[in-house]
This record gives sequence, C-alpha cells and structure tokens, in this order.
Amino acid sequence: MKTMVRYKDIAQKCGVSTATVSYVFNGKGHVSQEIRNQILKTAEELGYVRKNANTVPKSRLIRLYCSDTETLPTHLFFNELLTGILSVTMPAGYDVIVTPSPRDEEEFSVTNTASQNLVDGMILFNPSDDDRFLKEVCKSGCPCVVVGRPGGHDGEFCYVDVDNVAIGYQMTKHVAANGHSGILMINGPKRLTISQDRLEGYRMALMDSNLPCDPELILYCDYTERDAYNAVSTYLESHDVPTAIIGNSDILAAGIIKALSDRGIRIPEDCSLIYGGESLLVKMNPIPITSVDLHHEELGRQAAEMLLNLIDRTLIRVTQYHVPFELNDRGSVIRRNRE
Repeated sequence: MKTMVRYKDIAQKCGVSTATVSYVFNGKGHVSQEIRNQILKTAEELGYVRKNANTVPKSRLIRLYCSDTETLPTHLFFNELLTGILSVTMPAGYDVIVTPSPRDEEEFSVTNTASQNLVDGMILFNPSDDDRFLKEVCKSGCPCVVVGRPGGHDGEFCYVDVDNVAIGYQMTKHVAANGHSGILMINGPKRLTISQDRLEGYRMALMDSNLPCDPELILYCDYTERDAYNAVSTYLESHDVPTAIIGNSDILAAGIIKALSDRGIRIPEDCSLIYGGESLLVKMNPIPITSVDLHHEELGRQAAEMLLNLIDRTLIRVTQYHVPFELNDRGSVIRRNRE
C-alpha cells in the first residue's frame, strides 16, 4: 500500500520546517517565492494529496485575466463584461482581481500564481487557436471559465460565448441580401478564435448568396482604431471603394468610419457599413450604424455564474453556454443593384 505523504515528509525533503509547509498550503504566514515554489514542486514529486480539499478555507478571490496592457484600452466592451461579472460576484461575497494576460506565455506560470495568490477561480477571455496560456491554466487545476471559444481545447474548459459563426453569417447575409457583392471584411487577428469563427460565417454566407470569396477582401488587424484605419486606408490606395464593409468589432468600426471620412467617402451613400459588438463609442457616432449586439454584460454574468458553480461543485461537467445576439438595423446598409 502506498504511504501517505505528510507535511513532515515535504519539509524534510526541502530542508524547511513543517510550519513553513503548512503556511504554503493554508495561505498563512510569509514564505519567499523561491521556497514556496520548491515546496510545491516537491509536494508534486512526492504525490502529496490533501485529505479533504473542501476543508481548505476559500479566499473569496477570483482572478480575471484581461487583455495585455497594450491592447486593453481598445477593448471597449471590457467595462460591460466586468459589470456583468461583478453583478454576480459581489452579492456572493467574492472580490475580483483584474490581471493583464501575459504577453510572453512561456515565462508565465499560472500554477504558481494560483497557489501564491490562493484564488478560488479564474476567468479568461479572447482565447487563441493554440493558446499555451490556457494549457498552463489547465495544469493549475484551478476552476476556470473562458469567455470565448477555447480553440484546440475542446472538452477541457467551460466557456461562455456568442455564436460567432452565426454572427459572421448574419452580417454578411444582411449585406448580400441588399445587393452587395464585393464585401470587404475587416477582421481581428488571425490567431483568435473569434476571428476564425466570424470568417467562417462570412464565407458560408457568401456561398449561400452565390457570391465568390475573394481573399483580397479579407483584411486582418489588431483590435485598435489605428490598425483598422491603416488597413482600410492602405486598401483604398490600390482598390476601388467597396460598396460595403463588415467590421468585426466596435473599435474596428471606429477606425473604418474615420478612414472613410478622411477620404470623403460617405456612409451609407458611397459605402454601407455593419459591425459586430456595439458599444457606446459607435452608438454616439452621428451616423447611425447597423450592428450586432453581443450583450457583453450578459456574457459576464453567465461566466461568473458558471465559475461560482464550478467553485461550489454544483457544476462538474465541462459546459458551454451561448448568449443570444441580435442585429440592430439602423439603415447604414442600403440597397444596391448588383452588377
């Protein structure tokens, strides 16, 4: 029979006191990062298992991994998402720690972070198709919910999302149904699953509308107004003005609007526009723009509720939930005679 590993065994192997080992696992006292990492590594090597994980006091802390500090200012939906999360966590007695996601995933250990800060759960968003950061999260064993489809990790994570394939399809179909053919798509970064899903919907709608899919009409950029502005400006230097543009976020729509305006291109008279993910930024634009409302607050609420259920073990199976969306037609896509 396998011998049970005790605090004493870990302490002897590390050359520290039993009390120090206890501090690491129970969140009391002060232990240096070097010693803490050594104890956690040794415990894993020895196969230490807590007698009853449920007896460990909860920290009442949730870590929310947002965008990195360079792109966070452009994620305008973050405040709405956070509002939804807090509407659930605050009444439940949890505090939320907002942490920028690491830019260099290889140098970041979620396992150590989860242990050192004793968070009860984590929420992450904007996953990519091969997210090494998510793999580190999986190793940590800490309850986690992803906002967005965690590509390459099907069946491993609970997540909350909207059907981005359907959104890409509905936006494109709406434009095509109004007689547009050369439809320019301003998409987010290729690596993000939201960009991949929107593109899939775009292609499906073109096919169903008997329209070709021209790779030159698909532009990728970071989620910043500047990048969208530059992408559209560069395109217009060597191409005719498209009759319609699809922007895959509110901040991209802002860059598109500015690029068209600087060249005297009118919306919708010269170029129709639709975008996914409305926010106050574009709602305040003097030109009413047709958009898809993703209900960011509801995404936050659902993610927080799912995470609390995981923490309390009232949810154990890997689960996905899709928040409904709606297309708000504000007249910025007008009828054109297809050539």
